[in-house]
Amino acid sequence: MPVFALTGAAPVLGAAEGVLKRFEERMTTRVMAYSGERQRDLMSGQIRFAAATADLAAARLLLEETVRDVATGRTLDMTDRARARLVAAHVAATARRVVNELCSAAGASAQFTSSPFQRAQRDVNTISGHVVFDPDAAYALYGRIGLGLDPGPVVLV
Repeated sequence: MPVFALTGAAPVLGAAEGVLKRFEERMTTRVMAYSGERQRDLMSGQIRFAAATADLAAARLLLEETVRDVATGRTLDMTDRARARLVAAHVAATARRVVNELCSAAGASAQFTSSPFQRAQRDVNTISGHVVFDPDAAYALYGRIGLGLDPGPVVLV
């Protein structure tokens, strides 16, 4: 389960990083309707770009660190397994949030079927909807195991 969860989170993160790159490119040329201002000159766009950059960089570091830990070949105890699930869910949730925020900030035309934004958004939302990426369940699972409680009869660890 840890390997499944972590390898499933990787493409979600990669798609989010791709959306961030496209958002950066779009900001340099996009002119806002009605005001005529370039989006790159607006503080709101600058903040969204910077926050997304920081959030995705942190998610990548967390994912890579956890993959290294799991790949050592040692036997994983329940805490290690729950942590991997926690990280996978957290990374997927972060990527999903960032993608949805950037797609919203990219404007309504980003939702045209010809736009790569809408395709990435749909893919990220679909993949991160898998039960293994449910943040509430993953956070509760890690909390229970980390605090010495029984995880329950049916858990994905």
